[in-house]
Amino acid sequence: MTTARGCAGARPAAVLVIGMLLVLALGVTQVALAGPPRRHHAVSHAHPHHARKAKPLVVLDPGHGGKDPGCIGRRGTREKDVVLAIALAARRHIRAAGQFRPVMTRDRDVFVPLRERVALAERHHASLFVSIHANSSPDRTVRGASVYRFGDGIVITPSPERARSRTRAAPLPAPRILGASPETQQILSSLALRGPRSHAARLQSSLVDDIRRVTRVLPDPARYGRFEVLRVPDMPSVLVEIGFLSNPQEERALRDRSQQDRLARAIAAGIGHYLRALHGGDTIHG
Repeated sequence: MTTARGCAGARPAAVLVIGMLLVLALGVTQVALAGPPRRHHAVSHAHPHHARKAKPLVVLDPGHGGKDPGCIGRRGTREKDVVLAIALAARRHIRAAGQFRPVMTRDRDVFVPLRERVALAERHHASLFVSIHANSSPDRTVRGASVYRFGDGIVITPSPERARSRTRAAPLPAPRILGASPETQQILSSLALRGPRSHAARLQSSLVDDIRRVTRVLPDPARYGRFEVLRVPDMPSVLVEIGFLSNPQEERALRDRSQQDRLARAIAAGIGHYLRALHGGDTIHG
């Protein structure tokens, strides 16, 4: 009797879990077809014209800052200064293009904790999150840009120094169902993250294509990482490594204002190409 009663009680729960999985799978499929996952902006129904004019919001995240200089080149070039200059220039190019709205996690030399950077993106209901960093390696001959996205597969770390300077994140949170088995939870996690990860891969590819036009990239520039700033569960997020300050040639290039501007243009262009591809080349609306 105990066994029979237990099975009878489990059947409705199993049906509920299966039903929720089907609904979630349908939702993820619709997101993948419709475009990048975005939260709805609060828009007054009295002004539908303004709703049509809303543009995607992109968070630019220049790494480090304040008490945290990031990596430092042999000529004293600090990562925090270079990436801030590039992010500010990228913001100017984005504003000039007028296709989407840029917001920065910092626009001056201040320290912003990693979790606050992610929280800012969530507070602003951002469509994309793009973190900008410079790289370092004990091997001074290594050079080239790369773009990371969150991944559970092969994780390529830039170097022991960079592994320490990028806080590693736990796996992204999965939806929870009371009483569901670990296997069910794993399926839920995979379904919930499929949309954002798919779009992060497309954004990553677009950025690599544009960045390689203005600077050298690593042989495997599209990489996986589990960094804290990529732990944004409901929007595509990537981390751009603009080059190696440990390499004398790249340090010189990254100190140059014209090269900084070229990299900024490439980042802005990569974001724009990704968003335009989702909308068939038309003007992008929120």
